Amino acid sequence: MALIARRRVAILAARNGTAKPSVEIIARLEQLNARIKHHAPLVTQEQINYLEAAVATREELAAKRKARGERWGI
Repeated sequence: MALIARRRVAILAARNGTAKPSVEIIARLEQLNARIKHHAPLVTQEQINYLEAAVATREELAAKRKARGERWGI
């Protein structure tokens, strides 16, 4: 991961040092950005799974609460 970040910084420095970045530099930067997102995503799959389970639980509880209310005429 540190190697990817170092390469990214070097490419960003090269990109910002020129008036118009080359197609090669842009392509390299896009590849490194993709690798960084893969190795260090802002949100992990585990977090997504947890949130999806929490939403499903909330929806189940809301349906049960609604059914209870209908049974009791509330």
